[in-house]
Amino acid sequence: MTHRTQRIKRIFSGFCAAALLSASFGFEAGAMLTAEDKIAQGLQKFSAIDLEGNEVTQDIFADKDITMVNVWGTFCSPCIGEMPDLAELSDSLPENMQLVGLIIDVADENDENFETAKQIVEKSGADFTHIIAGEDMAAFVESIEGVPTTFFVDKDGKILGDEILGADVEAYKERIEEYKETFPEKDSADE
Repeated sequence: MTHRTQRIKRIFSGFCAAALLSASFGFEAGAMLTAEDKIAQGLQKFSAIDLEGNEVTQDIFADKDITMVNVWGTFCSPCIGEMPDLAELSDSLPENMQLVGLIIDVADENDENFETAKQIVEKSGADFTHIIAGEDMAAFVESIEGVPTTFFVDKDGKILGDEILGADVEAYKERIEEYKETFPEKDSADE
């Protein structure tokens, strides 16, 4: 296990425990986040690979009005548990929206968690793109409060609204419905 992977696992284990404690005391997903806690940088410039070994850059966002980004880890039971629901959600999105996974505990294709991540995706049917958070994303990943965290970005990778901390598929669906009003799917006759 690489030093970076160990560090990320320690950080996110603490965040997961904090999220669990906050949920136990009745906080809603994301309720503990303040303006200072917001993920400031977004995903406006990066180069990484996906689970298939393909290069992925910020250009992945350019063809869609809205991208839902689900940050997850192979060590996170709630992350794994929501994968089948995310697969269904991804399949139901309109043409101008997409879902992308961002895996925070896989450093590269040689990481011991790489195969685990592939197995999780395969077993759950979550066949949307899953990006491995590389060095270009280190500062961004360190700003994440815990996993799963889900947020939405525009064509430029700028974060829209607040993050959703914790596995909350209903909250994702509500946010998608809001964005459908703001970014209606274009009729092919309009193009």
